[in-house]
Amino acid sequence: MINSFKRLGSIFRNPGGYFADPEVSILDGAIVILALFLVTFLQKLVWADPSAQAIAPLEALKQAAINSLMVWSLFSVFFFALGRIFRKGPNLMKICGLVGAAGIPVVMTTLLSGLSWLAASFINLRPILAQWLFVQNGLSWLGLALSWTGLFGYYLLYDGLKVSRVWSILLTVSAFAILVVGKLLPVG
Repeated sequence: MINSFKRLGSIFRNPGGYFADPEVSILDGAIVILALFLVTFLQKLVWADPSAQAIAPLEALKQAAINSLMVWSLFSVFFFALGRIFRKGPNLMKICGLVGAAGIPVVMTTLLSGLSWLAASFINLRPILAQWLFVQNGLSWLGLALSWTGLFGYYLLYDGLKVSRVWSILLTVSAFAILVVGKLLPVG
């Protein structure tokens, strides 16, 4: 466990080195996903949408657990499938560790969001709610742009799975673009 924390501590200083490290294990990913669960739980508890009823702690706990495990599972399957498509013989446990670790930017932006909502609970947000929600939305997109569908997704593909640089760039840019287009399309 101590080695996982040491490795994770190097992810921002040398992301390519981290994702290429043969010692990365599922424990690295589990630590990050546990952190994601905790900060998502905090964020859901303090999120103050004036148009909705506050979320109960047990419901926040359930949603945070489902969200964290679902994102870890889906992205692990996604990157494992890409490894198979590119014939890189991926190890599922290592992929789970790499994918979990790639979520560190989302952990950080979710923590920042939760702390800012907590601080905002002491002020009246009604006059600036639209701007506040825009900033919160921006934090979410920043987390995605740096994590699985962005920068760390690139390192995961290029250094972790040894997919060519061109394909690594194309796949991460495409994944992020799909998310953006999906968000911009009208619902219903």
